[in-house]
Amino acid sequence: MRLEKKIASKLLLGLFLIAVLIFLNGKGFLDPFKYFASDVAVLSSGKLREGTGGLKDFFKAVFSLNKIKKENEKLAELELKLLSANQERKEFELENIELRKQFELLPKDSFKLLAAEVIAQDPNSSQEFILVNRGSKDGVVKGTPVIVYNKILIGEVYEVQPRKSKILLSVSPLNVFGASPSEDRVVGIAKGKYNLEIILDLIPNQTELNSGESVITAGKNQKYPEGLLVGKIVKVGKSADGLFKQAVVKPFYSANELKFVFLIMNLE
Repeated sequence: MRLEKKIASKLLLGLFLIAVLIFLNGKGFLDPFKYFASDVAVLSSGKLREGTGGLKDFFKAVFSLNKIKKENEKLAELELKLLSANQERKEFELENIELRKQFELLPKDSFKLLAAEVIAQDPNSSQEFILVNRGSKDGVVKGTPVIVYNKILIGEVYEVQPRKSKILLSVSPLNVFGASPSEDRVVGIAKGKYNLEIILDLIPNQTELNSGESVITAGKNQKYPEGLLVGKIVKVGKSADGLFKQAVVKPFYSANELKFVFLIMNLE
């Protein structure tokens, strides 16, 4: 019975409170509390939206930074490509200038010439061979003489492939040919040395040889045309048996600096 009375009393109290609230609401006494609750809800909703917007802005900024970084990397790569292309263009222009200069100083009236680009030094030799980008497809044959401007002798074709050839340089010990001091057309024998020089040998003792004097190809029925420039005398001496004079000749070219050479194509 006591339990039932407690429940009944609580129910009556609840009904009384509800009736009081209804009465107060009808009279407008609860309006300030409703406005306060509404403001709290609005503020809470605004804070939530503000927090969400800030998060969106943060990810948007991160995405933009990554995009800018990638664009900068692409720009840097493009700049490197442009610089490389510009450098290649400059090198191409310089090569064309050098080639034109050589053409102006070539004996075009005397020989039919084929221009060739030096593509490598033979790695198996001590600067005694070079490789050029002309071969049997271009009409090149073994033994073809090779020169540069001013009729400077470089050597001869030693091996031929369809699209490239190996050139035996005049400074190679494998290269032996007739030569003469330019001031006295006494024909001797020129032979390359391993130290990138040429020895002019078998010159009669009565022949005058002078340092600084040019040496040219000479002799009938030899492999090179007469009058090609071989090099300059830098030292004069005698053969081991003392029967002949000798001269050390420095060639007029450096194998490391050769970019273009010219093959003499009209020799039988």
